[in-house]
Amino acid sequence: MRYLAFDYGTQSSGIAVGGDISCSAEPLPALTMNNGWADDEQLYKLVAEWSPDAFVLGLPATPAQAAESKTSQPINIAKRVHSFSAYLQRKFNRPCHLIDERLSSRVMEEKLKDMGVKAEAGVLDSMVACALLQGWLEQQENTKDNTKKSGE
Repeated sequence: MRYLAFDYGTQSSGIAVGGDISCSAEPLPALTMNNGWADDEQLYKLVAEWSPDAFVLGLPATPAQAAESKTSQPINIAKRVHSFSAYLQRKFNRPCHLIDERLSSRVMEEKLKDMGVKAEAGVLDSMVACALLQGWLEQQENTKDNTKKSGE
């Protein structure tokens, strides 16, 4: 199966493509967002080009985690991610998998900084989407392996 992953943002959403056969992901150019919504034409082109079987979206924080950080921003972004997920499912009739992405942008920013790379926002977003998808693909592969082993 092939997947498109999104690191959702209100101005820019990072995108990555990957598949479970190769169990790898690669970043794509970020999608420009207009107040949290993607241009339909850009989305249709993206889906037509990569023909994903499903979407993977990073979900920032649960309300409990947001309360711990004493900010409402993660809750607002989480609501928008849920809305974007529903929109993708409706538009393209494909499932969306929401995965935990707490601190992923900060971690990726630190990794790039350690490598001496200063990434622009769109590049960073797509690198985050790639890392999210790569981790999710590996998790799916491990789940399959454990299921096989328990059935033997």
